[in-house]
Amino acid sequence: MTTVCGTESGFAQGKCLLDAAFTYAYGLCIDPLNPRTALYVGDRSSIRYCDLSTDTVSLIAGSQRPGSNDGFGSAAALNGVTDLLCSSDGERLFVVDEDNDLIRLVNTKSQLVSTVAGKTKTGTGTGTGRPLHSPRKFTFDRSPAVKPESVIFISTSAAILRFDVTTREMSTCKWNSNSESKRSDADRVQPRAIRSVPSGHLIVSDFSTHSIHVYDPRTGDHSRLAGSAVSVERSGQLDDASRFDRPCDIVVVDHEHSIIIADYGNCRIRHMTLPASLFVNT
Repeated sequence: MTTVCGTESGFAQGKCLLDAAFTYAYGLCIDPLNPRTALYVGDRSSIRYCDLSTDTVSLIAGSQRPGSNDGFGSAAALNGVTDLLCSSDGERLFVVDEDNDLIRLVNTKSQLVSTVAGKTKTGTGTGTGRPLHSPRKFTFDRSPAVKPESVIFISTSAAILRFDVTTREMSTCKWNSNSESKRSDADRVQPRAIRSVPSGHLIVSDFSTHSIHVYDPRTGDHSRLAGSAVSVERSGQLDDASRFDRPCDIVVVDHEHSIIIADYGNCRIRHMTLPASLFVNT
């Protein structure tokens, strides 16, 4: 393991390992135009671009000071960047602005930041006007029946939302109850990470049941892939590979038919193979 960007805590641009400093680097996204050498970093109230080929970190949007307004580059204000999602052409960078309860869009060429979903506190911006409650993570809909990169699924504190990028329409996805979730209030879904697979299903990490689900947003049906309603911490079974403690993020590895899971409460990174059927367009 090696460090590729950043020195001590702070806010600075420049050489990757000599000058650059981050305060709260939480959201990451590979630049699809330079997947081997460049990535975007969401750092609390700013977005940086780390180019390893030129050994530079530059500011794309925001500043060291949190806030909430649209604008170009450093004139824009963000607060709590928790996830980033870039279009395949590299021009549109979607941003989860959690503390502002907004979804923002950055034009990577002009560095214009605009609001595309959520209700701004000042009433400004171009969002849908429908309030968002603690947006956390998001992913493009990869279903073959949907135009690529035209629909985004967003996880919030208690629901999964469907957002149409073109029409700006927002709807709440069904999460069908099953016998297990009816058992107690503790079994209500609290989605954290959501990642799409080629079949059109979503892989969802659920804070409330410390588990990983496969979910069909078209029907609302879901099933548990791994985990238990009792966390490792509460069960005391630290060597039990089937238990998690607040799994908070997921990376899908298509060519391996697998996922990598950030098991927050256990301070572990886990790997899990998924059914091959989830990686076939249906």
